[in-house]
Amino acid sequence: MTTNIPDNCTMTPGTHRQLLVIASDEPWHERYLCQHVVVSSRCWWFGSHAPQGFVLIESHQQYRHFLGQECDTLVIDARQQLPLTAAFALSGCVSRGGKMIVLCPSLSRWPESASVSVKHSYGINPRNPSLVIQWLCHCIQQDQDIQLITASSQPWPKAVPIDLPTDEIKGPCASSDQQMAVDAIVHVAKGHRHRPLVITADRGRGKTTALAIAALQLNDAHGTQCIITAPRPDNCATAIDYCQQHGQQHAAALSFVAMDKLIADKPDAGLVLIDEAASFPTALLQQVVEHYPRVVFCSTTHGYEGSGRGFEIRFKGFLHQHYPDYKSLHLNTPIRWYEGDPVEAFWFKAMAMTPFCEQPKVEQLSDGNHRLSAKQLIQCPTRLYEVFQLLLAAHYQTSPDDLIRLLDAPEQSLWVNIVNNGVTAVALCADEGDQALLEVSDGIASGQRRISGHLSAQQLCFTCAEPAYATLRYRRIVRIAVAPQHRRQGIATSLLAHIRSLSEQHSVDLLTTSFGLTDSLYRFWYNSQWRALKLGHKLDTASGERSILMGVPLQQDGKRVFDDTRTLMREDSHYHLPRRFKQMSPVLVCLLSNELFRDSSAPTARQLTVVQQVVAGTRAYHHCESSLAALLQHWLCHHFDDKQHSSDRGLLGCIALLLQGQPPSTVCKGYGFSGKKALNDGVRSTLEMLLSDCQTSDRENG
Repeated sequence: MTTNIPDNCTMTPGTHRQLLVIASDEPWHERYLCQHVVVSSRCWWFGSHAPQGFVLIESHQQYRHFLGQECDTLVIDARQQLPLTAAFALSGCVSRGGKMIVLCPSLSRWPESASVSVKHSYGINPRNPSLVIQWLCHCIQQDQDIQLITASSQPWPKAVPIDLPTDEIKGPCASSDQQMAVDAIVHVAKGHRHRPLVITADRGRGKTTALAIAALQLNDAHGTQCIITAPRPDNCATAIDYCQQHGQQHAAALSFVAMDKLIADKPDAGLVLIDEAASFPTALLQQVVEHYPRVVFCSTTHGYEGSGRGFEIRFKGFLHQHYPDYKSLHLNTPIRWYEGDPVEAFWFKAMAMTPFCEQPKVEQLSDGNHRLSAKQLIQCPTRLYEVFQLLLAAHYQTSPDDLIRLLDAPEQSLWVNIVNNGVTAVALCADEGDQALLEVSDGIASGQRRISGHLSAQQLCFTCAEPAYATLRYRRIVRIAVAPQHRRQGIATSLLAHIRSLSEQHSVDLLTTSFGLTDSLYRFWYNSQWRALKLGHKLDTASGERSILMGVPLQQDGKRVFDDTRTLMREDSHYHLPRRFKQMSPVLVCLLSNELFRDSSAPTARQLTVVQQVVAGTRAYHHCESSLAALLQHWLCHHFDDKQHSSDRGLLGCIALLLQGQPPSTVCKGYGFSGKKALNDGVRSTLEMLLSDCQTSDRENG
């Protein structure tokens, strides 16, 4: 059914957006819908097929291309499969007065007759009935603003007019918030250097358009050329399109550069704009702000591009420490819809991104560590919100998919620490391996097969080329987080010990965890008695760090794979330290010394004589680097003290120079040596300390 009418006639100006749920087990959804919706180019349909005239969005890969655009009517066909992540993301595209319509079976049958679209671990079926859909049905039934249309109740709802805001903004900006953002961006470009700006906002507040408006103003007034980057070009398409719509003369005002190119090539720019900054690892954002003197960071506080909460906590902490004059601005006023929008309120509650103040906790838990089931979470919405907020803060890429897996993935388990019936810490675990991988174990071991999920089982099986290792029972700690006010009280250590004890009782062979390697994270896990199993050769695209797999064996079979993998890791690390690990932080080389250099022998008498000659100044260090490296490796394994030596720039420079093979010019620049003579003096001074420590130790032991 297609009618040639103006594009905006499917919406009602001066009204809130509406969320309609058409629920029935009979196939009358489309007929009923087409009787009431006038189809236009601003009507979208997410599903396998659409009635004539709708813009069809067929896949989860395709929907991301629509984000940032606007529609008047959005239909989500969830009769067979619920695309929850896409529905949440696309809900932000429905403009003022528009309608979002969900087609589904009757609410009583929906949880068992449909599934949720998400990638699950190989060989493991999601829960049926779906707890995610049960939870969504509960949210629908509890929300009075949702229009539920059934076979027995089919009236098409009428839009209710609302009082429109009276204050008008002159110029290109659509709100006073957006105007403040534009002014602040312009000030970054023309004010003092090294005073970055952070703009945060929920969806639909016009932050991306504000970047474009500011870029145009700067280009008109000063000829400033701005660079914009984002996780994907689509994320900032609104800004690029806005500039292009204002004429060819503004084509150079704003250009997109991918983050990896920005860091590697460092192109000239009067101002760098980073949209959806929360999706980037903190390490990458730090590199940008350290090189460019004028940077603006934009982030969605709640949204589909990862966790704005993690960005708030981690990156703002870095700015506060290193750039105390940075400015922060939050946009509150929605532009794409009106204040108090019921559609936004529903989805934020349904995705556990806003609290359920009206829901008292119904289950009292004693202080201490507990394992919570998914059913317990949906029966207590306040606790679900507490748990998910901690998970959001724990990782910058937490998304609606994580909520889906939390509730519907049977291999995942949730462990919490409770104080005064509140959640103070949370650990999310995933069971891996076992009989689910029996048929594919040979393919995994040979490298011919890669499967979804089972990260630990796959890595250890492939690394050791041992098919039997794929079918051991692994439990991987995916996330662990402690509420800020309860940190450094031993809560995380206590929770890990609880998981370890119960996992051992349930015959788990090996506990593992994988994360982007940093000094602080390694120290935490090492001090909790976990040990390194595999060090990634490349920087992880998600974290910006080198990934590391650590573990602790619980059974004899787990001990076998643990020992085998650590032996291979030591061999690998020895070989790759001056190669793939050349740019790794020397502090991490120190901390990993037991894994890297445990099998290194003590320096020979000849090598010690050579070191003494270098210290005395009669021999240049570059004529005997292997002898110096032998002493340094031995010292790291037996004498390194984290608290005393991790900030010793002379020692760190020697590690970079002698063990990692970094060029002298790079070492001088990175570790504060003014030139060749200062570097030589620093090497001699450090070697003198190492030699003294080893000689003292030999006398005490001899």
